[in-house]
Amino acid sequence: MGTFCLDTGLPCDFNTSTCGGKNELCVGRGPVRPPAARNDRTG
Repeated sequence: MGTFCLDTGLPCDFNTSTCGGKNELCVGRGPVRPPAARNDRTG
């Protein structure tokens, strides 16, 4: 979990939330919610 660089998979820079100086490549990851906890079921 946390923020990771799309191009390398490494953690983003902690202080600047960047990857090689670019914030566009820094994305957050979180825990996956189990299907039973999701509220998008139909029927």
